[in-house]
Amino acid sequence: TLSSSSAASDVYKRQQHIAFPHCLHFLKLLQDSTFRDAMKRPAFKAFIAGQQHAHWRYRLSILDEAREEMRAQVIG
Repeated sequence: TLSSSSAASDVYKRQQHIAFPHCLHFLKLLQDSTFRDAMKRPAFKAFIAGQQHAHWRYRLSILDEAREEMRAQVIG
């Protein structure tokens, strides 16, 4: 249920380390009936999935670049 999703969100927010913070954002969005209704539309669902994929893809490449830069500074 949505109330249990909200409770789960509150529990995870209190954690020191959150591996997937975007999940908390989606839990929050799912509390909104407008968002839930929009997710029933295939085109909107595909758009959200594409945005999530792009976030993961480009965020990881940015993190990889940052790690390489830090490694070069330490070694160099």
